[in-house]
Amino acid sequence: MNSITKRPIDEAAIRNLAEVLQEPVDTISNLDDGFYNASYSINCSSGSRYVLKVAPPEDVEILTYEKNIMRTEVAFMEAVAEAIPVPAVIHKDFSRSVINRDWYLMDFLDGRPLNSHEPVSRTARRRIYTALAAHYAAMHRIEGTHFGYPGHEDRFTGLDYPRAFMTMIDMVLEDGKRKNARLPVSEPELRSAINRHLHSFSTVKSPVMVHFDLWDGNLFVNGMKEPESGAGICGIVDFERGFWGDPCADLCHVSLYLDLNADGWFLDAYNAHAEHPIRYEKDEKARTILYRTYLFLIMVVESYYRDVDGSFNGQLEWAGNELCSLVEQLNGM
Repeated sequence: MNSITKRPIDEAAIRNLAEVLQEPVDTISNLDDGFYNASYSINCSSGSRYVLKVAPPEDVEILTYEKNIMRTEVAFMEAVAEAIPVPAVIHKDFSRSVINRDWYLMDFLDGRPLNSHEPVSRTARRRIYTALAAHYAAMHRIEGTHFGYPGHEDRFTGLDYPRAFMTMIDMVLEDGKRKNARLPVSEPELRSAINRHLHSFSTVKSPVMVHFDLWDGNLFVNGMKEPESGAGICGIVDFERGFWGDPCADLCHVSLYLDLNADGWFLDAYNAHAEHPIRYEKDEKARTILYRTYLFLIMVVESYYRDVDGSFNGQLEWAGNELCSLVEQLNGM
């Protein structure tokens, strides 16, 4: 998708960065997927393949939580590398000495994003998501030192989870005001709906790593020629939205594809591997809806930061409708 944040670099610059590979580069191609970074496929003469990701330059306006998120992405990938399938980070450079942007190189995944195989049958999704549940459980064993976003310790250190979550909401609302973003619900109405259920966060005492962006486009799979019997996960990517929270945050995206009440097999699979099983009861259900509210609030506001000639109009309309529906749902609970 065309996005203001995806600022390209020329081939000469890419080849300069790729010198760290210490092998001849054959071809370079742009990767169109993704909404934030510029990404390139690098094919070497040896047959090795890599992906280069380049963050936006500093003069591009971004959301507050997005500051230095490539560093979060790489740190989270490295932290979970021995526990779940993620591409190996080959090289990272946040010095901004070679180019004035953060960048890193990772292995190329041989699979394809799950969303490229739509429609996905219920049998195939159950097979893939049963494996995903175990990967989530492994990721959620990694604990942080504070709730909220890495790299924003000045705003989050010492906060309990209800206050940390509201700080996350506040950050996005502040970003929206800077761009005169038109929210589909008023700020007082949104805050009131959230505050009705904010107490559900008070039972969460230990911050764990959450991905918070595992939609089907960030889940790489293979074996889809025989999806009911051979489909499997070969890689999980794009940890950019990651933060220190509670496991229910990652149910947010699962709930886009499954009914967590009717599809109880997912939480059964998760709990079979989890250090702290999820009891999907009143508080957990409320937090899952609050996380979805937060997600669609981000998607509304980020549309004003990334849009190029209407490229985010579709997302803005969809996210706005979802946000309205979620506020109604919160008010009715």
